[in-house]
Amino acid sequence: MISAHITCYNDANMKILTTVGPELISYLPPDVKEGEISFVTTAETSAGFPVTCPSSPLMFFWEGIDDAFGIKGYSYCILQGGQVTKDWGETKMRTSVLVEDISLTNNRLYTVEVMASNYAGVYSEAINASILVFGHAPTLTGKFPRITRTGNTFDVSWNDVFSVRPELQPSYTVTLGSEEGFTDIASHKHLQEQRYVFDVSYTGKDVYTIITCTYITGTSNVIRGRVTVS
Repeated sequence: MISAHITCYNDANMKILTTVGPELISYLPPDVKEGEISFVTTAETSAGFPVTCPSSPLMFFWEGIDDAFGIKGYSYCILQGGQVTKDWGETKMRTSVLVEDISLTNNRLYTVEVMASNYAGVYSEAINASILVFGHAPTLTGKFPRITRTGNTFDVSWNDVFSVRPELQPSYTVTLGSEEGFTDIASHKHLQEQRYVFDVSYTGKDVYTIITCTYITGTSNVIRGRVTVS
């Protein structure tokens, strides 16, 4: 805080005293050591990256930025591959943003940067966080599941049926029936491995098989058909 005391004299040596201030002076930027940006999404990769679909609006918020003399406002920008997707814009005192006016490219990593300014007009360093935009479903390779039987034990495997990105945490639903549309042999959800081993009394040679592969983003693909037990 700075105050100024000013004394003014006239020709008769009479004086008047006035005081200006106090004024807040700060040369230090807002403190961002605890600053953190979070995205509003329910999906994350296995490495902890948040994931969103290209058609979804981009929502994020931040916290942990502080200034001893008070934050005046915030601004943000969005980058992709070092190129500006959305230039710096102010949010005033809002600490959350919903962005609907940009087109997100599939299979790209976007980075959000946020800065704060204080009442002295000093800007902080930028904090940042990244999000993966991904809307593709798992793809089929053209190969079929395999089923082997040892006694009453069935071993169903489909490790080369889907082409997947492991970081998107694919899970599998398996439905097996003695006839098309039946589920009388087995039905199991949320399998993490590409294999399902179980005991069953079914003695037929053909199994009608449906296997669905789903990413953590909700996109999925399915293979269905008759598989001969070996």
